[in-house]
Amino acid sequence: MDIRKLTIFATVARLGSLSAAARALHMAQPAVTIAIQKLEHQLDCTLLHRDRKGVQLTAEGRLALAQAERVLKEMSEFTELMSRSRGLLTGTVTLSCPAMLANSLLPRQLAPFLAQHPGLTASVHQAGTQAIAEAVLSGETELGVVSGPAPEGLASLVLHRARMVLLVPDGHRWAGEEAISATALAGQSMVVYQREYHLRQRLDRLCQAQGVVPDIKLETNFLPLIVQMVREGVGLGVGLSVMAEREAGIQGVPLVEEHPFDLALAWRADRPLSRANQAFVNHLKGS
Repeated sequence: MDIRKLTIFATVARLGSLSAAARALHMAQPAVTIAIQKLEHQLDCTLLHRDRKGVQLTAEGRLALAQAERVLKEMSEFTELMSRSRGLLTGTVTLSCPAMLANSLLPRQLAPFLAQHPGLTASVHQAGTQAIAEAVLSGETELGVVSGPAPEGLASLVLHRARMVLLVPDGHRWAGEEAISATALAGQSMVVYQREYHLRQRLDRLCQAQGVVPDIKLETNFLPLIVQMVREGVGLGVGLSVMAEREAGIQGVPLVEEHPFDLALAWRADRPLSRANQAFVNHLKGS
C-alpha cells in the first residue's frame, strides 16, 4: 500500500475538494485525481462520490478514511521516533497562545525545548482561547492553548492552573487586600479584553451573577495597553495572577467569587501532529 496515496486520499476527504487538496499538497489536480483512481482500483471499491459541489465519502470511503488516518498516524509516530533517535529533528513548532500565557509561562517551556533541538524553530501566534479552540478544531492550526475542559474532539495536556485576579495600580486603595468581592466593581472604571476573550467572558459572568455593571472605559486585545492603562489609573483590569506578579507598577487582587481554571495545550485527537509539534508535546509530558 502506497502511503502517499493514503495521504492524498485523507487530504481530499478532509478538505472535500480535489482542487483544495491539490493546493494543500502542492500537486497538480490531475495527479491528485489519478492517485485517488489508482487507490480505488487497488481496493476495488469507490471511495469518493464526485459532483459539482465537490466530493463526498462513500460508505466504503468512510471505512477507508478511518483506517488510513490510523496508518498515517502510526507512520508519523514511527518517523518521529527514528528522527529523534538520530538527533536530526528539524521543522517548526507552530502554536497559538493567549498573550498573558506567552508573556509569563511559555518562555520557560519553549526555551529549554529549542535548546535541546537546535534544528527546530518556533512560530507563536497570539489569540484568545475561544478563537484558538475553533482554529484547532477546524485544522487551521495544530497546537493551541485553550481554557477549561478541552472541547470534544481535542486531546489536551494541562499546562497551568490559572486564576483571574483584579489588576490595580500600586498605591490603589485595594492594593494589598487579601480579596475583593465582585460586588465592589459596580460602576468601577475598567479596561478589559474584548468580548471574545476568555477572561472577559469570565468577568462578564461574574458581574452578571453578582448583579453589578462596571464602567468599561476601554476594550482591546492588546495586553500591554491594558497593563499601561491600569498603571496610569484609567481603570482597573483583570488578568492571570502569574502575569500580575511579573508586571511592575500593578498588583493582582483575588476576587472572592472567582475560582481557578486550567489552561491546556490542545490538538486534534483524530489527526497526527507534525514531527516538531509532536516532539514539543512529548517534551511537555516529560517535564
